Amino acid sequence: MTTIENQQLISSLYVAAFGRAADKGGLAYWTEQVDAGLSYDAMITSFLSSQEGLALVGSDVSDQTFLDNLYGNVLSRAPDTAGAAYWQDRLDILENRTQLIKEYLSSITSSGGTDAQLLSNKIESSLSFAASASGDNLIYAKSLLSVVTSDPASVATAKALNDIFDNPQPSIPPVVVPPVTITPKFVLHEDTGTSATDGITKNGAIDVTLPTGTTSWEFTADGGQSWTQGTGTSFSLAEGVYAAGLVNVRYEKGGVTTEIGSTEYSIVVDQTAPSVTAFINSGFGSTNGVQHYSFQASFSENVTQNPAFTGGDATYEYQSVTTPLTINSISGNNVALQGETAALTSKTVEIIIPTGQYVDAAGNESSGYINSNFTTLAAG
Repeated sequence: MTTIENQQLISSLYVAAFGRAADKGGLAYWTEQVDAGLSYDAMITSFLSSQEGLALVGSDVSDQTFLDNLYGNVLSRAPDTAGAAYWQDRLDILENRTQLIKEYLSSITSSGGTDAQLLSNKIESSLSFAASASGDNLIYAKSLLSVVTSDPASVATAKALNDIFDNPQPSIPPVVVPPVTITPKFVLHEDTGTSATDGITKNGAIDVTLPTGTTSWEFTADGGQSWTQGTGTSFSLAEGVYAAGLVNVRYEKGGVTTEIGSTEYSIVVDQTAPSVTAFINSGFGSTNGVQHYSFQASFSENVTQNPAFTGGDATYEYQSVTTPLTINSISGNNVALQGETAALTSKTVEIIIPTGQYVDAAGNESSGYINSNFTTLAAG
């Protein structure tokens, strides 16, 4: 198949196994592997055994949960009674979830109905997202597909949302809407992003200031479609992306309900720690006569060095039991590194990336990574 066809196939697996659009780094990695000859079955197996896949469609979940999640990820609905019975019977016969997903996607693609159109729309939106500036943000990748339906026009809606992700509104403080005379406000309790006003946080708490005499108050996170009764002086947003205008607060005083005013900037609540999703050899080299082997670690999202990190040896971004591995560069979610070696031969090392050594845009510290039996490439 061509690279384009391979990317469509890979995107369908991201939808089925993870329920999200393919991220830029992941799509590039798997495209390279498939173009080099990796089989479709081997790729599905890798998706199912990944940390993200295990929680949804892997061996860690029951057959019923596996099928419920598969239907939800691909078709955005729960399985109907007949469909659930049919695919449970197929799974009992195949005894192999890799083959079941392969057969399931093929069945939908060849059906030619609204289900096929829905999957096609999700794949198109996924590929568009992976090619965008924000294509490495996994929270965006999850949120994007929530607006895609079997209507082809929903692809344009997803792309418009993607444009918002790529070009977020500038950080503007919330404004007071007349006729409020005492200045009520609601703000992020803690903006943990790269700046104090970028609207990105790992803490979804929103502080609310109410005027004296308030008898009750409510908040909304969907632009007023639904309201929730507030208590105390704060409320919490779940992990996700909230475009400008979606978050609002209103209160009642003297029998009159008054809105405080909606946000004029987007809020991103990201509570997921970045983690290593791929760790590969990238070859041998020599610098100033010193031979070294090179690696690349790919994280689940863009990372930077954590200035507060105090563990391990501060001289090195990576370590191993035998030889410390030094940093070369960080580009988005990819970190290049290298370690010295006496000869260009195959060598087994233990790779250690300590917890908290990197942070994402919201300030979440990275998960630790240990590969206890990593073999370097032999010279060839």
